[in-house]
Amino acid sequence: MLNRFRILLALPLLALLTAAPLHAQTVNRLNVSGSSSGTGIIKRTIIDITKPSGRVGLPTPQSTQNTTFYIIAPIPPGLTANQIATVYHDSAAAVILHLGLGPNYAISPLSNAGATFSCNLVKFVGSYTVTDSIIVPGATITSQYITASGSPVGSAVSPWSLAALAALMAWAIVALRRRGLPRPE
Repeated sequence: MLNRFRILLALPLLALLTAAPLHAQTVNRLNVSGSSSGTGIIKRTIIDITKPSGRVGLPTPQSTQNTTFYIIAPIPPGLTANQIATVYHDSAAAVILHLGLGPNYAISPLSNAGATFSCNLVKFVGSYTVTDSIIVPGATITSQYITASGSPVGSAVSPWSLAALAALMAWAIVALRRRGLPRPE
C-alpha cells in the first residue's frame, strides 16, 4: 500500500523534472507595419511537407506527403499594423484549430518592435513552404523564414498541466497523511 502512494507522489515530480522545451523545425514570420488605406487581403498558401510516419505495424510510405491548406485574412480599410497582424493571427489560429493541426503547428502571440508587429507560424516536426499573395494598400507586409533548428518555442507542459500535476501531488500527500501509514525504516 505504501509503495502505491509513493508512486503517486513521485509521478508528478518526475513529470515536472522531465518537462523539456518544445523545439521548432520551421518558423515563418509575418511582419506588418503601416496601416491599411483600402480593402485588402492576406492569402497564404501553405504546403505542408510531412515525412513518413514509420509507426510500428503500419506500412511506411516511401515518399513524403504534401498537404496544402490556406490562411485567408480579409483586411478592411483603416486598420493599424497591430490590428492587421491580429486579423492574420486569428485567421491562422482558426485554420490550425479547424483542420486539427494543433499538435504539429502553433501560431505565436503577437510581438512588436517599434511600429512593426510580427506573428510566427511554427511547425514542430517536418517543414512547410509558404507562398504569399498579399495585397493591403498602405501597409508593408513581409514574410521571412527564421532559423529555427533547435530554438525553443515553448514548454512541453502547459500551465493547466502544471496545475493538474500540483493537484495530484497535493492529493497524494493528503492521502498519505490521512491513512497514517508508517514511515519507511
